[in-house]
Order: sequence, then C-alpha cells, then structure tokens
Amino acid sequence: MLIMAIQTALLSEQRSIECRVNSGSLVTLFWSIKYCPHGHPWFLDPLYYGDYPDVMRERLGDRLPRFSEDDRELLQNSIDFVGLNHYTSRFIAHSTNNYSAENFEQNDFSEAQEMERIAEWEGNKAASPWLYIVPWGIQKVLKYIAEKYNCPPIYITENGMDDEEDDRAPLDEMLDDKKRVSYFRGYLAAVAAAIK
Repeated sequence: MLIMAIQTALLSEQRSIECRVNSGSLVTLFWSIKYCPHGHPWFLDPLYYGDYPDVMRERLGDRLPRFSEDDRELLQNSIDFVGLNHYTSRFIAHSTNNYSAENFEQNDFSEAQEMERIAEWEGNKAASPWLYIVPWGIQKVLKYIAEKYNCPPIYITENGMDDEEDDRAPLDEMLDDKKRVSYFRGYLAAVAAAIK
C-alpha cells in the first residue's frame, strides 16, 4: 500500500493538462454486514483514512503493520478510483471458534472476523462450486463503497460466471446461453439500481 501511495504522490507531481494519470486500487472485498458492521475495509480504509479500522487492530494485534504519521498522511486519499472484482456473495454465520491474535498462525481472515461461510444455500449456481449467482450482492457492495468512501469512481474489473463444459454439445445449443444472459441481465440491473 505504501509503495502505491508513494507512486501516486510522485505521479501527482507530474500531472499536467497534457497527461492525466489516475491511480487506483483493485480489491476483492470480503465483508459482512452483521458480524463486521463497519464492513471489511481491509484494503480500502488505509487508502482512504490512512489506517486500518480499530476492529481489525483489536482482532489482529501486531500482525498488522503500524503506520507512522508520515505514512498515514501519504496513504490517506491516495487513490483516484476503486477497481472491484466481484463474482458472488455468500451468507455467513457467527463462528464459535475462539480466535485470538496471539495463537493465530494461519492466514484465515474468516476466522479473524469470527465468521464462517454457510456452505450450501438456495439459489442458482455456476459451474464452480463456490460461485453462486447473487446479483443483489454487487448492488450492496457498490452502495457500501459509495457510502463509506464518499462516492469514488468504481470500475468493475472482473465479473462473470463459468458454465459446465460440454464439447459434444451442438454449436447452436452452446450459443443459446440463457443462464449467462440471465446472469448478466441480473447483475447489470443490480449495478443500475446501485447507481440510482
């Protein structure tokens, strides 16, 4: 993060009318409305506010880097846009595991947030076992970013679904891709609703 903030500061000094360079952060958000009420701003809070949220510092302790005042000033508002990778949304439940920063050795952010994913749930699914088709999820994420970070430009850099491969299917059957059309129709409608 600090390297990106330094790069942004250097580019800001070089900006002119002839050459406008923007810098941004690409994020895949893992957050929970109920169990982490401030969202999961693992990557964006330092880039907008100059530090990790208190709830992360409490749960992760010394595992998070400490920023100097100069670092915080450099990090704060150091990006011009957010690039968002969004494929699916999942339901979660409160975890009964006893988490402590001292004995936490694995890189498991779900455990650190005291949550666990609910493995199966109702709804359409793509070919990948983890990829559920949940258009309302992208709407909630876009609204969350807009509200928490004062409406930054957001570019959806990755989104989509996979489908079962069948090399033996006739071409006209493969091209009649109703599931994918439905997927994008739903997600585009959700993005439009988030913009309104």
